[in-house]
Amino acid sequence: MDRARVLLLDEAPGALLAGELERLLGHGPAVTLNLRRVADHPGTRAARAGRVDFTAFTAFDAFDESALIAATVRDGRGHHAVKSRAGVPLRAAFLAAATHPSPAHRLRVSAGPGRAPTTSSRPPPPGTGSPSRTPRGPTPTPSRSPPGPSCRP
Repeated sequence: MDRARVLLLDEAPGALLAGELERLLGHGPAVTLNLRRVADHPGTRAARAGRVDFTAFTAFDAFDESALIAATVRDGRGHHAVKSRAGVPLRAAFLAAATHPSPAHRLRVSAGPGRAPTTSSRPPPPGTGSPSRTPRGPTPTPSRSPPGPSCRP
């Protein structure tokens, strides 16, 4: 069985990357690291030469949806997981391509900060607000007072 494949869309800052890679690699996946936002490409490659093989490096703009799709399904291999620290939006076109049956490894999970991907900036429909704003239990019915005395003579 093939190893799980993970695509890191952006590298952790400074020394955090070494720890993140060690933890990931300790679980056995093949990790592909995007070097797009890294200033020292040769230094980063050299520092990981023994752990991440050279073909596991890539460089693309993760915020460019077509580049993200191409990197994720490159050579028909695909990735099981995609991780982003920068909140790269994973929209419908990306999800359709990454989970399509044609890549050998279909996307199963994505991780990163932010919210679930959306294709619209419309507000949620009424009644779907957060639990803290949703009333609990039935809405109270206003009480009616009996009619007062008539003021007619």
